[in-house]
Formats: sequence, C-alpha cells, structure tokens
Amino acid sequence: MNKKLKYFLIFIISCVVIGGSIYGYMEYKKYVIKNDVESYLIETKKIDKKDITEITPFYTKETGDRFLLVYVTLKNDKKEYTYMRDSKTNKIKLESYNIGGRTY
Repeated sequence: MNKKLKYFLIFIISCVVIGGSIYGYMEYKKYVIKNDVESYLIETKKIDKKDITEITPFYTKETGDRFLLVYVTLKNDKKEYTYMRDSKTNKIKLESYNIGGRTY
C-alpha cells in the first residue's frame, strides 16, 4: 500500500470516529435530559406516566440553557410544554408553554 493511500485511509477513519463520537455524545445528552424531565414530571409534578403522550428532546439555535429543550404533551391537556435544565442549579424547570398558538 502506498504512503498517500495509507494517510488518506487514516484521515477517513479518524473523521468517522470523531463524527461518530460527537453524534453519540449529542444523542446521550438528549437521552439523559429526556429521562430527567420524565422523572421530574412523575416524581415532582405527580403526573402519571401513562398521561404523558409525547416527550421529545431537541436542540435549538439558542445558547446556554436553552440549547437543549424537551417538548412535552399530556393527555387531556391542550397545553404544549417545553422544559429545560437550569445549569446554575442543575434542576429541570418549565421554559415555556403553548396554548392556542400563543407562547407563555
């Protein structure tokens, strides 16, 4: 195997490993905050697990605490909630809620 091909393959493998690591870390963060918000709703807010119809973590273009949010909808509730983790206290808190197209 010639030298250029060897360096090219090392470069490609390095890019795949670095890209996979970044993707894996981002998915891990989404998994952790989703579980934390779910635990918060069940244990602190006393919401039954079967009343949670959707819980979806997502990234935003914001910086700081609002970079990773969790979208939550509940059965028999018209509101759509968005939760975040406060980096200063490391606690889950309500970021906003939507009802009728308006955000509060």
